[in-house]
Amino acid sequence: MYNHLIYHAIENQLMIKRYAPKTGRAYLIPIKNFLNCFAKDTKEINTKEIKQYLQKCVEADKISFSTQKNVLRTIKPFFKVVFDRKMDIDYLYPERYEHKLPKVLSQAEVKKTLSMPNTTKIRIDNSCY
Repeated sequence: MYNHLIYHAIENQLMIKRYAPKTGRAYLIPIKNFLNCFAKDTKEINTKEIKQYLQKCVEADKISFSTQKNVLRTIKPFFKVVFDRKMDIDYLYPERYEHKLPKVLSQAEVKKTLSMPNTTKIRIDNSCY
């Protein structure tokens, strides 16, 4: 019940600050999930428990890289605004950047690939370098 009141207080705070509805939901969903994971008083949550929660999210729920950053971006100001408490959780941010393959090839890469021998294996192997 207490977490339910906190959730609505945050919802009202975002409305007062005139956050767009989609932005508000982007903040509220991670906070709601976070609050639902703890049976105890939210004021008593410490950084160790936040780390355990995040570890559960990464391992069991298989959250993405960006979702992990979003969760941390919402938890930190949550404690600052609601409880006037600074949580030192910066060390939980992922240090590596997510490497994704490009969606399109550059013009130079296309020319390089087409100028290679016709053997498919060689063309694929060389286009990766």
